[in-house]
Amino acid sequence: MKTPDNENFAALRNRLVDDTLLWMIIAGIPGTVFSVARMLIVESTSLMPWLLLGPASLLMAGIIWLNRRRLSYRARVLGGIFCLSWLPAFGALILFGPIALAATFLIMMAFIAVLFLDSRLAWRLIAFNTLCLILIGTAASLNWFEFKLFGLKLDYRVYAHHPITWANTVWLLTSFSLILAYIGKSMVRGLLQSEERLRYKSDTAQRYLDTVQTVMVSLDADGRITMLNRKGCELLDYQEQELLGCNWFERCLPQPMGMETVYPAFRRLMSGEARTSRYFESPVRCRNGNERLIAWHNAYLHDDNGNITGTLSSGEDITERKQAENDLVAAREAAEEASRAKSVFLASMSHELRTPLNAIVGFAQMLDMGVPGPMTPAQKEAMAHILNGSRHLLELINEILDLARIESGRLDLDIATVPLAPLVQEAVSLLQPAASACGIVIRHVCPDQLHIRADRSRVRQILFNLLSNAVKYNCEDGNVACSCIASGGSVRISVADTGHGIPARYRSDIFQPFQRLDAEKSNIEGTGIGLAICKNLVAAMDGRIGFDSEPGIGSTFWFELPLARTKNKAAAAAAAGLVAVIDDAFCRGLVLYVEDNPVNVNVMKHIFRMLPEVELVTAQSAEQGLAVMRDIMPDLVLMDINLPGISGFDALRIIKADPRTAAIPVIAVSAAAMPGDVRAGLEAGFATYLTKPFDVPSLLAQIRALLSR
Repeated sequence: MKTPDNENFAALRNRLVDDTLLWMIIAGIPGTVFSVARMLIVESTSLMPWLLLGPASLLMAGIIWLNRRRLSYRARVLGGIFCLSWLPAFGALILFGPIALAATFLIMMAFIAVLFLDSRLAWRLIAFNTLCLILIGTAASLNWFEFKLFGLKLDYRVYAHHPITWANTVWLLTSFSLILAYIGKSMVRGLLQSEERLRYKSDTAQRYLDTVQTVMVSLDADGRITMLNRKGCELLDYQEQELLGCNWFERCLPQPMGMETVYPAFRRLMSGEARTSRYFESPVRCRNGNERLIAWHNAYLHDDNGNITGTLSSGEDITERKQAENDLVAAREAAEEASRAKSVFLASMSHELRTPLNAIVGFAQMLDMGVPGPMTPAQKEAMAHILNGSRHLLELINEILDLARIESGRLDLDIATVPLAPLVQEAVSLLQPAASACGIVIRHVCPDQLHIRADRSRVRQILFNLLSNAVKYNCEDGNVACSCIASGGSVRISVADTGHGIPARYRSDIFQPFQRLDAEKSNIEGTGIGLAICKNLVAAMDGRIGFDSEPGIGSTFWFELPLARTKNKAAAAAAAGLVAVIDDAFCRGLVLYVEDNPVNVNVMKHIFRMLPEVELVTAQSAEQGLAVMRDIMPDLVLMDINLPGISGFDALRIIKADPRTAAIPVIAVSAAAMPGDVRAGLEAGFATYLTKPFDVPSLLAQIRALLSR
């Protein structure tokens, strides 16, 4: 693509060609008149046919000039100027020999060829003229030319002394000198104006580039610096004059990378062997040796043939940003590693805490159920304290694990259509004994047709937490009201109490974890993380949670969840997870329990005493359990996960791979209670997954259900 400056220079030459052609025609008319007059006066009219050569040349040049708008630039130069000069010049040499004024025309042709044509064609024309002169001179020296016109021998002395000859000589030399002077002056003036425009554009561009707050650098095809703005000089700590003409890759890039790696790639790009790149990042080396990382955006400069002649690059210093990104990545990786370590620690602590709790809860539940025999009222009261304490400890463990899962983003939800009334009824029933002990009345109103899109177990957890707080932080003989109202596309569940209310100074911290708002000074049990868990659970189910409180009157906590539309009662029942309950019917069978912890084995043995027709066989390792299975072929297997040697998962795969044992149901019984552990167990093929400490009635129901099949 041509630049504007190239276009200006081309326009200048085009105008000068037309002007030169016109002035040569004007200058040629008197010269032709002088020549004709000289021949008519000095010689005879027999020379008249030769006189037609000059007027013919002028006529052809005039025609070309009149049609200059329709003829190409080269046609005007070669057809007009050269015909006007070449024919008279060499015709005069042949006619008159050395005294002819051909030298004037030949000098004009050489000047115009170099000025108006490309250098290759110009030098070819000059060489052709020189060859013609040598040939004519050789022919004249060999007397091939007698310089006769129609048999008349010319007398050179007549020409040398005749006034017309001198008049013609003066006119031609003067006029052609003026034409050459005009052409030279116009060309110089045009070049100076073009240079001034270039300087103005360059200064304007440089001033603009100096205001740009990014590094701007231009390189030629050899990698030399042709332009660098002020920002680039400040970054590299150089003066512009120190870098102009220097190799960018050698001076401003770290070595040996710059010359050995980047520069060869740049040369391949300039030669068209590599694809151009619009964006890349590379370091630069400052005067003091420091390196800065620059993000470059490239533009490529091309010549008229489309070849790449250089680059213009804009660069942004991203050293600090890149360092910040690297620090952020490192911090994120450290946080993720800490989160993983925390999860591993919590999972391990959960396992370790649940194992002794299994024995405490298991034995306490059996004693409370009258196994092995009835207890006295005092023993019954003591056993109630043991159960309450163990259940509270288990709730604390579960809450801490929930909070850890929420903070790490690993909370698993099973969103489905859930009927709300059964959940409210269940939560109220669970808290009714505790409320009755304090004289607190719980009232609830929830239409049967209300259904929500949520996780059933998590909604029950939220309801239980809010109702539990309403009971714990209420006044004696107070009231708790639970209501459910549909509005728009959501359902609001509200729990109101008649407690002391929440002071204004504590309201901003109400949903923060481990904030008990001075309740830790009282005898009310709790950790202060229940409301924080509720807030995160509600948010995870696309809901909202909030509260209103008035000191001395009470508080109302509410949460909203998406409303679900149900079409029939059957769908509602399925969404509610209603299942048939296996009654306490008689069942018999053979059960294998694989467990390495003697205390857990002892607990299980006591539980199975409540199933007199079911025989329990135990094994302390998976290897031993597999051997026992092949011998006795049990009806059901209870399998611990964390076993010495072969794990419970590996043992399950071996059981399912053996056609003789593949149909035997296997229940996972483990203290690994994280959601991922439960999900992995069910996906592996366990019939169900029971976590320690397990609820004895639930365990008995599962065993009865599987043995009854």
